[in-house]
Amino acid sequence: MSFFYSGNDDDPRQAARRPMLAFVLVTLAIGAGASVFTEPSIPTWYAALVHPAITPPNWVFAPVWTTLYVVMAVAAWRVWRVTGMQPSPAREALAAGSGSRPSGPDAVAGSRASEGRRGLINIEMAAYAIQLAFNFAWSWIFFSLHRIGAALAEILALDVAILVTTILFFRRDRIAGLLFLPYLAWSSFASLLTYEIWTLNP
Repeated sequence: MSFFYSGNDDDPRQAARRPMLAFVLVTLAIGAGASVFTEPSIPTWYAALVHPAITPPNWVFAPVWTTLYVVMAVAAWRVWRVTGMQPSPAREALAAGSGSRPSGPDAVAGSRASEGRRGLINIEMAAYAIQLAFNFAWSWIFFSLHRIGAALAEILALDVAILVTTILFFRRDRIAGLLFLPYLAWSSFASLLTYEIWTLNP
């Protein structure tokens, strides 16, 4: 947790950027791990498949996915800031500009509730992690195992996970929800592409 917050940080802006960088690096690392399965198969097995007319050029995928990983990481960071996952000083700093704060018994009760929430599983971050796991698994199933039918079923599950994550993010931070929409659109397109490849390569 020290990477996300340090009470000794003199610059609040620098302290705020560190967790965002962590989200970006972790998400990109998962994408890079998936490329271990993808890259060897593109010029061999994947090139030998019959491709539908909607298939983009191979060079499109890397920049699109890299951009989407960064955008979804920023969305997750925005939600993380407001879901009770930070130590109290960082959350107090975020709330500093939000207006007056409750005092007295209500403030004590709210503080205790917040402390309790930090000990529970955060549903938004859990959803984010689950969809990342599905994202990673698709590359393994499709490009490494060459199981197109199984990959189709898996990517449909990924679509559902992304949709759920998008809705959860919208409830916490509208901008974060909007940032997830391009990812949902691209995954839906990838699902259609997987289906077309499956039908053309029985």
